Amino acid sequence: MADPVPALIDPVAAWRSLAPEQQQQLGVAAIIHLLGLHGVNVGLEPRAGFQAAEFAGREALIYGAAELLPGAFDPPHRPDLSALGIVTCRVCGCTDHVGCGDGCWWVEPGLCSACAPSRDPAHPLRACDHCGKTYAGPGVYCSRTCAITDA
Repeated sequence: MADPVPALIDPVAAWRSLAPEQQQQLGVAAIIHLLGLHGVNVGLEPRAGFQAAEFAGREALIYGAAELLPGAFDPPHRPDLSALGIVTCRVCGCTDHVGCGDGCWWVEPGLCSACAPSRDPAHPLRACDHCGKTYAGPGVYCSRTCAITDA
């Protein structure tokens, strides 16, 4: 029996359910978190200040969202990324940029090869020019949108 499909939360509906002051609370926390994260990622100084902003913003987001959107966290729901125009596997949630650990490809819109009922052994392994991993795909792109070439 297949694993149950994880519940999704619609982030647009969740955002619209918040009062303006609640949206502002989460929006400010998100901006602080992102500015701190960016500063840490690119090595800006003072490093401790950017680390503090990243941490404080993240904590404010986690605890603020848990308080304001309790249904989203118990049990945890995976966010529906379609609001960002991102296609995900309806079973595991992988995308073109964040694929399954052993690699995957789209067998149909919204279903990756790792979650499909069975893999087709007729497809030869192919090597990805970008990451070097092998994929049992029909000559499409790996889940990092890398170019696939015959191995």
